[in-house]
Amino acid sequence: MKKILTILVLQLFVFGAYAQTAIIQSVDNPSVCSGTSTTVRITQTAAYGVGNTFTIQMSDENGDFSTFTNIGAVAGTLEDSIVITTPSTTPSSQNYKLRILTTNPFGFSAEFGPFTIDQTPGVPWGKGIVDKRDILEGDVVEASISPWGGDTSLLYYDVFVTNQDDPTVDDVFRVHRDSTKQYIANKAGSTSFEFIAISNLADCRSNGGLGNQEIFRIDVYSCTPKVPASANVITLAEDFGRDEHWICPGGAGNSTLFFDEVYMEQFSSVILNNNNGATAVAYMKPNTSLTGVGFNSEIGVAIVESGMNTSGISADKFLTCPVLTFDYTEAPTNGCPGIITGQEEEITSVMEIAPNPSNDKVSITLPFGELSKLTLVDALGRIVEMQAASVVDVSGLDAGIYHLTVETVNGQLFQEKLVVE
Repeated sequence: MKKILTILVLQLFVFGAYAQTAIIQSVDNPSVCSGTSTTVRITQTAAYGVGNTFTIQMSDENGDFSTFTNIGAVAGTLEDSIVITTPSTTPSSQNYKLRILTTNPFGFSAEFGPFTIDQTPGVPWGKGIVDKRDILEGDVVEASISPWGGDTSLLYYDVFVTNQDDPTVDDVFRVHRDSTKQYIANKAGSTSFEFIAISNLADCRSNGGLGNQEIFRIDVYSCTPKVPASANVITLAEDFGRDEHWICPGGAGNSTLFFDEVYMEQFSSVILNNNNGATAVAYMKPNTSLTGVGFNSEIGVAIVESGMNTSGISADKFLTCPVLTFDYTEAPTNGCPGIITGQEEEITSVMEIAPNPSNDKVSITLPFGELSKLTLVDALGRIVEMQAASVVDVSGLDAGIYHLTVETVNGQLFQEKLVVE
């Protein structure tokens, strides 16, 4: 009996002497492409024996170690990191696991995962998609992919967004193949645009390029565009051609050449001749007209104010602003008669709202002019009420701050905040 106890004590002593443990703490990049490298960070409780080797083993694509691959090793007794390289033929999966094999003493660490491996560079992956090309500042663009022939080899794709005024990457989104990524445009000017590039993983870049990639230009427009200093001022009836044009109240422009942009004040008009505005942009205030004469004569994009009747406007696409106002800070000083340049368009805000706050009916009283249109917009920019009456019922609205805009029959604008309780 004593002999048996002595053997057990010796066995426990030997086991305790080799009770070192090593575990995988983290992986620098837990999602890589096949054929690429990353670093595994490990921690140990004690030094291993002389001649020990740490080997990182990777499971199969289902997380099973009955079939494994050695992907990195280092000889030593005390290590904190090991570089691993995934084989170039590794199938794509989100379910790989990693573990450490030690040789002195022999043993395995706890399993670490999940570890993701995606396709190698150059593998055909499908077609990039964006749901819009022309948007207003603050609108949402959805980027996604459509795999060729149901190809399921790609797990993720990247969306890169850059702005014309800043060539550096504004943002990068990694998106699963079964998802879409919403990008909110947050930079806009009179002619601003963003580039959205949809590609395979950034880690799959080869030869300094992005491999499979499609680039989409997304034009971003503002509801407060700047009238440029270079704009041609049109006060009466006048033919115009290239570049930008500012059509004054009562002005009538007749396009004879392709042009870029037109800023239309109230009670102005433009006639397009033989497709001369196909790639152009028109900012159209209320009570303006834009008609086409000749073959396929349409403006490219018309930015209009909410509530405008667009049935008679010759445009390929329409974008609607709750209120469209111009920024005259850079407009020509000898511009439209009666319009003060060097500042943003003035919007009068001296109307009376009673009661405010309210959870019932609200009455609007203007200091002058006759009400033509009342627009109520919530904090998300959604129009919740539009009418021609001076009493608005807010009892059915959620509590919050709303923006109220009133336009008179003569075109004056009044704005004020309305609090709904």
